[in-house]
Amino acid sequence: MTREVVTLRASDTLRSAMDTMLHNKISGAPVLDADSNLVGVLSETDLLWKEAGLPTDHWIIPPIALPVLDAVLAWRDNVTFGEEVRRVLALKVADAMSKDVATIRPSATLQEAAQLMLRRNVNRLPVVEENNHCSLLGIVTRTDVVAALASAPERMQPPV
Repeated sequence: MTREVVTLRASDTLRSAMDTMLHNKISGAPVLDADSNLVGVLSETDLLWKEAGLPTDHWIIPPIALPVLDAVLAWRDNVTFGEEVRRVLALKVADAMSKDVATIRPSATLQEAAQLMLRRNVNRLPVVEENNHCSLLGIVTRTDVVAALASAPERMQPPV
């Protein structure tokens, strides 16, 4: 478990959230409210496909120029695309985050974490207190699980 977690605020703009994620080289982060309670998770998937809460079959399509015979047809114009991008980047994290967060308790096993990640198709599990599912203690990512598995043979003692 990583105890020092990069978090986002529900009130942050998507632009700010993306800057934070890119700066920290992470693909998602837990989202906290003004009282530091866990209220969601924002992931690259949320940014790419949900476009801030819109249906998953709607996303921003960049301008495309298609050569047809001797002409070039524009699928979209740069102005419309730019307006859509600016609109989305100004939205709040609360508008795009996943609110149905899969969490795990600190006493959970590595196997339980891996099973939950696979079952819920998530890349990260916020670790919350046993009796308070809003209090963030840390995070377990798929990378953490893989790293733990990779180091397991080194920690095993040979039979005596």
